[in-house]
Amino acid sequence: MCDPPMSETRNDARGNWFCIRGLYFVRVSLGKRSRCTKKLVFATNPREAEKQSARIATLIARFRESTQYDADLAEKLVAQAGAADDRALRDLEKIVDGLVVGVERVAVASGAMRVTDPSTETFRSVFDRWNRGELAHEFPDHVREKRSGAEDRHRAGKHILNIRLADGGKFGDLPIAEIRLEHCERVMSALPRELSRSSRRHTGQLMHRVLALAVYPLRLIVANPLPRGFLPKQGSTRAKSYLFPDEDRALLACTEVSLEHRMLYGFLAREGMRKSEALRLTWDDFNLERGMVRLDVNKTDEPRAWALAPDVVSALRVWRTMRPGVQKLFAVSQPARLALAFRKHLGIAKVGRAELFEKSKTRLRIRLHDLRATFVTVHLAHGKSETWIADRTGHKSSQMINTYRRQARTWVELGIDDLAPLDVAIPEFATLATRANVAPDSATSPMTRAPLG
Repeated sequence: MCDPPMSETRNDARGNWFCIRGLYFVRVSLGKRSRCTKKLVFATNPREAEKQSARIATLIARFRESTQYDADLAEKLVAQAGAADDRALRDLEKIVDGLVVGVERVAVASGAMRVTDPSTETFRSVFDRWNRGELAHEFPDHVREKRSGAEDRHRAGKHILNIRLADGGKFGDLPIAEIRLEHCERVMSALPRELSRSSRRHTGQLMHRVLALAVYPLRLIVANPLPRGFLPKQGSTRAKSYLFPDEDRALLACTEVSLEHRMLYGFLAREGMRKSEALRLTWDDFNLERGMVRLDVNKTDEPRAWALAPDVVSALRVWRTMRPGVQKLFAVSQPARLALAFRKHLGIAKVGRAELFEKSKTRLRIRLHDLRATFVTVHLAHGKSETWIADRTGHKSSQMINTYRRQARTWVELGIDDLAPLDVAIPEFATLATRANVAPDSATSPMTRAPLG
């Protein structure tokens, strides 16, 4: 027969326990008007329940002496202690002792306490945990899942982690608790002079974000050593480029460029996605029978879906038959270096317009991201509404779309036609589409219209 519940009068030095239908529970005070009840997994009799509940109550009383005490965290600790055997409970007691004397910090992962020592956590280790998505898993309420991991890993490796400091060590190997403003200034001063202001700002933002994570939720340092105003100011907008239809067609028709890359370029210019969004696509994101795509994961965290252009649907059907068993839509190598590959491929295709490759204080070289500019410019020139465009690009303000209106007016004045249908522009697709009984019909493509004038 089970022992009845003990008195409601709590005794933190002893701990309260009770039994219901053969299961033992501990009830512990967490503070003023706050207590919690958790199951004692390994207790099988009153003596074991009394012993373990006393240890847990003492553990919480000790934890309340720590500057890191938090009632929510204490409740997680009670739950973990209630499910712990004797050895695991001793480990928890050591953790709490370390918290009280201030030599350790604690994090919560999946409801469990884990010790992190500031003396062993380096800038590199915190960056890696963030970039791999571990922090998003441990702290889902405070850290978003990383979506630009490859780009940030490339930038950090090139401009931050391996920068040599005055003592000869690398910045990335500095213990996070020892990083000072002068160390970060050393990183910024080591950046190449030719690096654009936006790239310099991105580098500073990357350092700032890692150090902010070390403050909270990791609690490794008390304050971020980077003061307000540390980040380089944003510069004036530089002119950007876009492809003309004949340049787009020359690129997509160039068989010296891999078909994987050409499909990516053509898809981006005709559907307006960001590069990061397109590279995450799988066939599960498409309904080719209805000609639709959905984008649940994107930069703005606002899922969107839209009807694909018929020529894109036709090309996608052929693309899927050419790659049986491959789930990802695009599997290009070195995604962080796609801008370089894009310009190289334009050169191979004999697209040599000077402004595409010009880099100055007033102009940027063409980037893969500028295929979105091509998409927006084309459709503004042909009378599509801002809403229609934003449904596909994910732009959240009219201001962003309006930046393309001047180019669109120029497009109209020059009488420049639309981009060629994707299933025609890529020669391999035109041949295989016929074989697969999905022959391109340019007359039905929304990208084929009468010349502007």
